[in-house]
Amino acid sequence: MLRRGWNWTQPAAVMVAWLTIPIALSGLMYWSLEPIGIEPIGIHIISTIVGGVSILFVIWSIVTDSGAWLAAGLWSVHLLLIPSGFGWGALVVVAVLLTVCSATSWVSGILVMRKSWRVFGALDMVLAWIVAMVMFSTGAGIETMLAILIASSILLGIVTYLNQTYEKEIING
Repeated sequence: MLRRGWNWTQPAAVMVAWLTIPIALSGLMYWSLEPIGIEPIGIHIISTIVGGVSILFVIWSIVTDSGAWLAAGLWSVHLLLIPSGFGWGALVVVAVLLTVCSATSWVSGILVMRKSWRVFGALDMVLAWIVAMVMFSTGAGIETMLAILIASSILLGIVTYLNQTYEKEIING
């Protein structure tokens, strides 16, 4: 499915095949590793790794100006990283992965002049802050909150810089 979708330039088919990789690998590991006594890698770890590779795919699609593949890459990042964050057992991982999704969407939306992805990036940031507030209300340490605030300020600094750099293109777009 990956090969055919790629050859026929069908991003949706490639994305669906890509999203099934963690499920397929997890099932394969349980079938092949568990009987010989090796502990299989959790599906949340595989999903996080495949989501990280999806970020590299988004970068590739921006650098090579392959706009047809950008949406599939960004949706893959979201559909892999956000659910995998809940498998780690700590809300701080969910907040960090939401911030990563936010950065990926927002920065790519600025670079390719797509308002919809800038909005998704802002929504991801708001969701990360909501998760952080839930963590804070349940007794998370001040160090955790400081880390999330620092990550948020770095992201907002990058977005502000890019918005000012591409201000004329954004206004005319």
